[in-house]
Amino acid sequence: NIKEYEGGYDEWKYWMAQREKNKAIDAKAEVGQKIIAKQTLNIPENENKIVEKQKKQLQQQLSEIEQEIEQLKSQKANIENQLEDSSNTGKVGTLSEQYQQNQNLLNSKNKVFETIFEQLLSL
Repeated sequence: NIKEYEGGYDEWKYWMAQREKNKAIDAKAEVGQKIIAKQTLNIPENENKIVEKQKKQLQQQLSEIEQEIEQLKSQKANIENQLEDSSNTGKVGTLSEQYQQNQNLLNSKNKVFETIFEQLLSL
């Protein structure tokens, strides 16, 4: 199965050189396509890593706020006990002010907690 080339030797050498160039270009293109395919496959993994990192940060914030809320609740209970104590009649104004500040802070922390919790659920 010998094929006869219908041109001269110089034309054949040129044709072979072009053929080798095209093979090299095709090989580079194939490697490039494999790299692009691999990168597109890695995108979801990278997005998953980002989402997991965000979840972890939100969970950490959530636990910190839970601790702060618990501290505020215990302070609130302490203030309520002091208000109920009849021997603290001179401190009622100060205790009422502390109670109100504590209540406002507790309400704001609860709102932050709800916001972070909703963000966590949306991921």
